[in-house]
Amino acid sequence: MKKSIAICMILSLLFCAFALPTSAEEVLREHAGYGTTMYLSEEYIEADLPENRTQHCFIRNEYYRVFADTYFESQYEEYCEHYESWADERASIGEMPMAKSADGTVKAVASYAESAGTREGLWYSTVIFRYDSDFSAEKNRELASALSDGMEVLYVGTTTPCAVVAVRGGTQDMKNIIESESVAFIETAFGSVEGFGVNLAIFTDTFAPTAADARKILRYSAKLDSAPEDKREAKEFFFKSDTDLDGVLTAEDARCALRIAAGLEKGLSFYNPDSGCGAYWNF
Repeated sequence: MKKSIAICMILSLLFCAFALPTSAEEVLREHAGYGTTMYLSEEYIEADLPENRTQHCFIRNEYYRVFADTYFESQYEEYCEHYESWADERASIGEMPMAKSADGTVKAVASYAESAGTREGLWYSTVIFRYDSDFSAEKNRELASALSDGMEVLYVGTTTPCAVVAVRGGTQDMKNIIESESVAFIETAFGSVEGFGVNLAIFTDTFAPTAADARKILRYSAKLDSAPEDKREAKEFFFKSDTDLDGVLTAEDARCALRIAAGLEKGLSFYNPDSGCGAYWNF
């Protein structure tokens, strides 16, 4: 039955593949950490960031809905391992001072807390909660929703006491989070406080799907296939396949991929000046 459905959908996709494509809405720039922001370009240009390249934040991409717990587990493990050293009398990480609540509790890297609290835009942040009892996804969402009135909650952990929220710069959001007794720490969403090192070579990667790739997108959008289990493979699949940048994979994305495969459209080029070739997909 599933095979018949897939064949029918593919035939429908082929039938409409040569229709005029729809244009994606303009995407506003949003603040996010390493691994969530890419530069997009219509042409391969091996140079410093030119004016015709724009940033796009992928934090709302389906990839993060699938792998949120994996990232939360990594951040929570880092917090548990290093928080005691972050909160000692020096209250700093290397040369970076730490932000404290009114009672003197270390809650964040000061530079990040200040930027997210004062600069306009949305600052996507992982909040780690302090629990006196067992945590749950429901409790995580309840605590996150109560942090600051009107602040959006994007993801909640099911295996850790964590959530990702959209901190509104220039509002009381960050201050409310820092002063909340339920918050143990806040940092860049799906990032790392301790930092990381990669080759700083520039790389550009253009989406060049085949008809088989279009079929994979279509089958995933129809819930006939699951997401790739390998995180690197999944990130590249979800980001590149999202041709209209709306965060979800649909039959429209499959149709666009088929047009690219037929040479009727050009795939987006992904450009990252802060990573070695391929490192972006691995992070």
